[in-house]
Amino acid sequence: MWSTATGELTKPARRIQAARKRKTRDYHRDRAAFLGELRADIVALCAKAHREQKTPAVRINGTSDLPALALQLASEFPSLQFYDYTKHAKAWLRQRANYHVTFSRTEENARECQAALERGVNVAIVFAVKKKHPLPATWGGYPVVDGDLSDLRFLDPPGHIVGVRAKGSAKHDRTGFVVRP
Repeated sequence: MWSTATGELTKPARRIQAARKRKTRDYHRDRAAFLGELRADIVALCAKAHREQKTPAVRINGTSDLPALALQLASEFPSLQFYDYTKHAKAWLRQRANYHVTFSRTEENARECQAALERGVNVAIVFAVKKKHPLPATWGGYPVVDGDLSDLRFLDPPGHIVGVRAKGSAKHDRTGFVVRP
């Protein structure tokens, strides 16, 4: 969440970001304890979802990009849907029935984006499009889905661009990371 007035993270968003960073540090400091706590959180999430007649899904890497962790948990919880964004090339090698990966475009990985799309892996792209304005219908010959409507990337059809609108400081990006349609 960004403050439109200041272009900075709001207080709740800063807390969420700080918690994500703390969890990544905990993972590196004491992996066994971290995994025990994470497994307990996942079991609790599944129980709550069952009570509320909802379908749980877990995005392991909110701030980090640790494919081995996600693959380990996806194998431990085969009936649970996991999903992530990644900048690691060859994302298709990590796809599993219950682990969906969306590749993230940068200003430097056009070749990897094309390879991912050719293998049915979706690619997330940040567009210089204002809030409530439509994203382009296609990009590079691939259909665009609106990634701002939901974070449930595993529901997207394969081989699509996941378009998101530039937020915060990305609105002023001039590195090539943000695409200007």
